[in-house]
Amino acid sequence: MKSNWRLRIPLIVSAFTVLLFCLAMPALATDSTNGAHLTRSNVVAAVGPRTMPPQTTNDFYRPWHIKFSRPVEPGSINTETITVTDKALEVKIPIALEISGDGKTVTCKPENSYSPGQYRLVITKGVKAANDGPYLGQMTVMNFTVEAISSHISSLTLTADPEYGQDVNQPVILTAAAVGGKNVQYEFRVRPEDGEWQVIQDFSSLNTCTWTTDKAGTYFFWVGVHSAGSSIAYEKEAELPCYAIRGLGPSCKLWADPLPPQPAGTPITLHAISHGIDPPEYTYLVVSKDETTAEEVIECYVPQTSVTWVPLEAGRNYHLRLWVGYLGSKKGTVKDDIYFQTQ
Repeated sequence: MKSNWRLRIPLIVSAFTVLLFCLAMPALATDSTNGAHLTRSNVVAAVGPRTMPPQTTNDFYRPWHIKFSRPVEPGSINTETITVTDKALEVKIPIALEISGDGKTVTCKPENSYSPGQYRLVITKGVKAANDGPYLGQMTVMNFTVEAISSHISSLTLTADPEYGQDVNQPVILTAAAVGGKNVQYEFRVRPEDGEWQVIQDFSSLNTCTWTTDKAGTYFFWVGVHSAGSSIAYEKEAELPCYAIRGLGPSCKLWADPLPPQPAGTPITLHAISHGIDPPEYTYLVVSKDETTAEEVIECYVPQTSVTWVPLEAGRNYHLRLWVGYLGSKKGTVKDDIYFQTQ
């Protein structure tokens, strides 16, 4: 007696789209000689491709989740049996394929971001069930479009008010500005100079954040963004370094832009800020290697809060010092030191 039957297996290509295809189980026959059950074949007769409803996405990194009702053979999951093709160029897009722990879901995602355009996802008949199971009986095709008006965020900036520093127990207002994206979500973090990052405002649609602290010191601010529904944790990131929180007495802060390390010969802008000294004058120095004298006077007793310095020695950890005093006094009242590494 012969029995032939087919099992319909669901293939899910997104959280909202269910694809169906036939995965035929091998037909079984009884040998009249010894009564054994024999597998007649695990290759299904060819049938035409099944085309599923087209999809549209705003996510340039959109993963597609292909869900089977039984585990697949890992060796049959590769970039020959599952492909994504740019329909305009007729070239295959580099993709990464991941099989879930239970073997029933294959995630297909681009190795690089998609460009706006039309694509074709194909699951071929080379996909096979695990444990010497049958091959896929019907090739499945899904066309999808990546819209030009997309969730891709092209740039991000972060600013603070006040711009360079604030007193303890006074608010610092952080503002992030993203270009592009759709329903952009913002996460803000802060860390002290030698500490760990802490979230001060979790993901939300608010692009501003207010923060205060009772501890003087140097702080770094950070913001990460993504479009609502994006599979990327942070599509863009921006950092605001070396922000001074001042104590109650006179204080000053020195920082460099760009941050180290940098190649020798690179022009470096040194920025200074002071508090409690009005009006101030600034002196910028390079301290000698033995830490005893001023090896180089970059600028002396000047009102400028920014000066340009060019480190010439490669592989050196320069010691830079800022002195701030009252204008005309030609005497430093408070100082700050930083180190700058050259390559």
